[in-house]
Amino acid sequence: KGLRGLIDTRPLIRTRMLKNGIRVPDGMHRGFFAEIPLEDYPSRVAFALFDSDAERSIRDSFKMVFPRMDPHGIILLHDYTLDKCCPGVEAATRVFFSSNKLQAEALEVRTDARLAVLEVE
Repeated sequence: KGLRGLIDTRPLIRTRMLKNGIRVPDGMHRGFFAEIPLEDYPSRVAFALFDSDAERSIRDSFKMVFPRMDPHGIILLHDYTLDKCCPGVEAATRVFFSSNKLQAEALEVRTDARLAVLEVE
């Protein structure tokens, strides 16, 4: 659904993880968070990568994953603060946290694109 034209990066991610001695997670899904059946979500999540340029997809990601986040878990947001490319990533994050009266520590990391690391407390 809605994935035509999008590259499936799971094989590349698996290869890089294995090359660097990192355990590959049990479940990596291709698609939008809102389309993943509830029974496919783990009860607890320690790490999540939100990689979407669309505000709605980031909102859905928070809605589905945040309640399952482990204390001190990490959420990594790709393209955070890239105003010209993807303003929806930061906007969805701000709306989610303000509407839920939450606070998170955001640390920007520069690579080829901006990342935000949110430490859940």
